[in-house]
Amino acid sequence: MKINEIVENRRKELGIDVVELAKKCSLTISGYSDIEDDETEFYMVVTLGKLITLCDELKLDLIELFGFDECREKSSDNFIAERINKLELDVGRISDEVGITEEAIELLITDGQSLSNWVMDPIIDLSNILKVNVSCLIKTINKDSH
Repeated sequence: MKINEIVENRRKELGIDVVELAKKCSLTISGYSDIEDDETEFYMVVTLGKLITLCDELKLDLIELFGFDECREKSSDNFIAERINKLELDVGRISDEVGITEEAIELLITDGQSLSNWVMDPIIDLSNILKVNVSCLIKTINKDSH
């Protein structure tokens, strides 16, 4: 089953109205409807922070929803900066490979929580560059993830 179908089914199962859920996730009604209609919205449009809120409201595990492997590394508030330093990666290279501005990468290094403003596609690309599971990056934002 696709992510959008799982989310739609879960919302209906819990009896939550589209309007109510959209509001709780800080999405427009049409923006939320797009999520349930098109799986690519989860990767290319909706930010990680809003996905975390959505999963919390629907009592879904974000990492399980996307089918990501569990993080086997100890995650810290500086996890991303530590990985970039450990691998001696250049901000410009990361920017080019992930398709995010150098300023956003620099902000991420100083404030790992800024990852919550990213959409999933570049987060997946970043995980490949940093040679870690996507779930390790998500855990830097969502401390409740298993």
